[in-house]
Amino acid sequence: MNLHEKEFARIASQKTNQTSFIGRNVALNYLLLYLLYPIAAIYSAFTQGAALYVYLDRVINSALIALIFTVVVAIIIEIAKYFFGKAVSDDARQHVWTESREHVFAFVLKLVAFIGVFAFSITLSLTGAPDVAKDYRETSTPVQLVSTDSVSAYYDAKIEAERHDIAAGERMTWKGAIIADGRKIIRTAKANIKDYENQKAAALAETKAANIQTMNEYQAETEKAGGWLTGFAGLGEALALLILLFVSNYRSGAEKEVLTANNGQFTADYGGLRPNTAATTANNGAYFSRNQSVHPAPPVYTEPVRNPIGFQIPKQPAVNGGRYNGKSDVNGKTYPTANCEQCGSEYEKTVWNKKFCSETCKLDYHAAKHGKRFDASKYKK
Repeated sequence: MNLHEKEFARIASQKTNQTSFIGRNVALNYLLLYLLYPIAAIYSAFTQGAALYVYLDRVINSALIALIFTVVVAIIIEIAKYFFGKAVSDDARQHVWTESREHVFAFVLKLVAFIGVFAFSITLSLTGAPDVAKDYRETSTPVQLVSTDSVSAYYDAKIEAERHDIAAGERMTWKGAIIADGRKIIRTAKANIKDYENQKAAALAETKAANIQTMNEYQAETEKAGGWLTGFAGLGEALALLILLFVSNYRSGAEKEVLTANNGQFTADYGGLRPNTAATTANNGAYFSRNQSVHPAPPVYTEPVRNPIGFQIPKQPAVNGGRYNGKSDVNGKTYPTANCEQCGSEYEKTVWNKKFCSETCKLDYHAAKHGKRFDASKYKK
C-alpha cells in the first residue's frame, strides 16, 4: 500500500468514526463503565457504609460485628443498584410496555426495586455524611478545652494557703490578745484572699469564653467537613446514576446502528461487523461484514484482502466454470452461477468460495464423504 492509499484509508476511517454513533461514544462508554463507575460505586459504598457503621456502632457493642454487617450491606446495595438499573434500562430499550401484562408487571417491580435501593443509598450517603464527619473528628482530633475545674483548683489552693496564714496569725497571742505581727499577717492574708477570689472569677469567665469560642470554631469546621462530605457523596450517587443512563443510551444507539448495518438482524457474526474503510467511503458510509451477501452494497477493494485463515480474496470473485446470468441485486451487483457439487442444481455464487446451493447439500456432501453427518455443536465453545 503506497502513501496515497494509506492516507486515503486513514481519512476514510476518521470519517467513519465521526459519522458513527459507536465510533463517537465507544471510548467514553468504556471509560465510564470500566473506570469511573467502579470508582463512583466504591465511593458510594464508602459513604453509605461509613454512615451505616456509625449508626450500628452506637447500637451494637461489638465494633467487629458492626463492620462486617456494614460491608455486607454496602456490597449488596451497590450490586443491586447496578443490576436493577441494567434490568430497567434493558426493558425500557425493548419498549416493554408494548408487550404482555406479565412483562409490564415485572418491569414495574424492577423499577420499584431500583428506585428503592437507590433512594436508600442516597439517604445513607447524604444524611449520614455529617454524622460521619462529626464522629471522625471527635475520634481522631477531639476538641481541646481548658478545664474550669483546674482553674478553680489553682486559685483555691492559693486561698487555702492564705487561710492557713490567718489561722497562724490568730495563734500569735499575748495574754489572750493577738499581737501586732499576728494582726498584720491576718490583714495581709484576708486582702490576698479577696484578690485571689477576684482573679479566680476573672479567670473562670475568660476560660469559659475561650472554651465557647473554641467549641464554636470546632463545630464550624465539623459542619464544613460534613458539608464537603455530603457534596462528594451526592456527586458519587449522581455520577453512578448518570453513568447507568449513558451506558443504557449507548447500548440502544449501538444496537440500532448494528441493526441498520446488518439489514435489521443480529447474526452469529455479530462480533465481525466492522466498518470497511475505503469501501465505506465509496458506498456512502455503509457498513459491511465478512458475509457480503447480507448487505446491500458490495465492498470496494483497493488491494487483495486476507481472510482469517490466510487465503487471499481476489478483487473479483472466481467464476470456477460458472457464468454471469445477468441477474443483479438492487445496487446492480451481478453474481456468477455454478452447479452445486452435491445435487448439481444451478445457484448464484454470492461469495467467491461458495460450492453448494444450500446448507442441506453442504451437510449431505460431508456425510457422504466422511461417512457421518457433521455435528457443529462439538465445535461450539
